[in-house]
Amino acid sequence: MTLLWRLCALLVGSSVLFIAAARAVPAVLDGSGLVAYVTDWDIYLLDVTHRLTQNLTHYPREDWTPSWSPQGQRLAFRSSRRGSSAIYVLDWVSQSLERLPSESDEDTDPAWSPDGHSLAFTARTKKRTDVMIVDFARGETRNLTAALPGSHSSPVWSPDSRTLAFISNDRSRQIQLYDFNSATLMVASDDPADAGIPVWSPDARTLAFTSRRSGRRSHIFAVDVATNQLRDLTADQPGNHSNPVWSPDGRYLAYNTRHPQQIITLLDLTTGSRRPLVDFVGSYRDPVWLPDSQHLVFVGGNNELYLTDVERGQPQPLVQHTTAIVNNPIWLLLY
Repeated sequence: MTLLWRLCALLVGSSVLFIAAARAVPAVLDGSGLVAYVTDWDIYLLDVTHRLTQNLTHYPREDWTPSWSPQGQRLAFRSSRRGSSAIYVLDWVSQSLERLPSESDEDTDPAWSPDGHSLAFTARTKKRTDVMIVDFARGETRNLTAALPGSHSSPVWSPDSRTLAFISNDRSRQIQLYDFNSATLMVASDDPADAGIPVWSPDARTLAFTSRRSGRRSHIFAVDVATNQLRDLTADQPGNHSNPVWSPDGRYLAYNTRHPQQIITLLDLTTGSRRPLVDFVGSYRDPVWLPDSQHLVFVGGNNELYLTDVERGQPQPLVQHTTAIVNNPIWLLLY
């Protein structure tokens, strides 16, 4: 049975929480578009094409921060189901759930390498916080930052799996890069303020991140990885800005803006123009791009997930949870 059919069987064969009225969907969703997200401390799976949702974890303890493997076969997430926070991997093919072995007090921030060979995560003890790498082919786990002073967290892989970006806190807050080919470290950004988790551009040349280095407001910055040249992308835009995400073709950057209501801003990097993503009543946040770079999923103020297109900005409701906040949406497209 293919992975796609296994996922369909999971959705259709189980208790379905929500089925929306039939609507036309864009051609990009003619396959199976899947969104994993968190609500009420459980991880849900949404089939965007068929408007079906399923509680994947359904456990009385907290499950959150889901991370898809590149081919969608496995879902890593953080869970406190055994007391302390640990990383678990749910495998669709073997239908197994594995807790990654760790000697730390708390494990967070799971992140798959784009080649699918490794998983990075943050490990905290009473003395240190480090970035760990699990090599599934070798069955090995190593501490990437054991020799570095300070604390280290929030690993993010480059699209080519050659470089890992992460946050370091010693005397200042830095975005550091580890190059796996040369086994060398370099500093991408030294931030006296509070640099947020970086996100890679699709060509792996630029990192976007949130920082208050320009003053009290939170801005979106972009740093050139090769030259360390830094740009403030929101210098002339009022409000506070966070959670930047690149479109897969690299043309757009979408991010949260609060001024005073929370909306999503769409920045066209080719023209420098920006606008609200949609004409929407109420607040909305946390955009997730679809592979065609023309559609996004986002969270509405009433804990709904919506689908919209870049050009027309006409949101379609996908699913609503009335009793809990929706967080951490992540996208996977399967054919």
